[in-house]
Amino acid sequence: MPFSSHPSPHPAPDDTRVALSILATIDPVLRDSAVFGLVVGAPRVVALRHDIRAAEGALRRVVVDASGVVEDEVVPLEHACLSCAVREDAVPTLRRLAEDGRWDHVVLALPVAAESLPVVRALAAQTTPGGELERLRLATVLAVADVDTLEHDLLDDDLVAERGVGLTEDDQRAVGEVLAAQLEHADLVVTTGDPVAAATGAGLVDRLRGVGTHRVDGLHALAAADLAGRTHDPVAGERRAHPLGVRGPLPRHPRPAGDRSWSFDQRYARPLHPERVLR
Repeated sequence: MPFSSHPSPHPAPDDTRVALSILATIDPVLRDSAVFGLVVGAPRVVALRHDIRAAEGALRRVVVDASGVVEDEVVPLEHACLSCAVREDAVPTLRRLAEDGRWDHVVLALPVAAESLPVVRALAAQTTPGGELERLRLATVLAVADVDTLEHDLLDDDLVAERGVGLTEDDQRAVGEVLAAQLEHADLVVTTGDPVAAATGAGLVDRLRGVGTHRVDGLHALAAADLAGRTHDPVAGERRAHPLGVRGPLPRHPRPAGDRSWSFDQRYARPLHPERVLR
């Protein structure tokens, strides 16, 4: 089902500002495929892709549009971390792209395994009147995930460092931790793979994504115009990502054949030590 077929709960976007969409994923191939699909045939869309090279203390910035690679530079950073990258390179680059005049939609493709929430929080503060990014507006935060591997990615004990996508040299986050955070915060989850054959993976996506968010199956269903036509609500995004606010939609009923996902909602009037959940 096309993303644009769902009515937006947000006010109509201000067309005088450049739309800014944020893309997060745990897979470099999915990220690059999504970026390519968004810019090809869309001359007014530009993508800014960042890769953190922790060992070098540097960040690689790649800017692409329908015509090809516009910029490809390695930028030294005082600290090769995500927050520093946003502050030192993303903000001034986004401002420059918004002021260029060639594009009316910028897609910020985050480093693989980066969580979108802290980035969006930092950028939202700059898109207010008087901020460095006042010519931009937050449009859509999207996560791209593969339902064929999602059950393993989410529930196994792989570390991002083991997959070569850690953001620092000592990044010990679990792949599932990162993926869950991306799915919970996103306005839109775009899946690849077969949601029928991988019914459990698709079910897990629906249990993690927040109320009022959407899921579309296949990168072919992703269009830049659909992303630009939305307006991201930072408060709702923060609420979805907060442990007390997680209450995603259950999978459609009747339950798809083969879906082994389930939810356990446990409530207590008194404090509960989290170790009791593991027993």
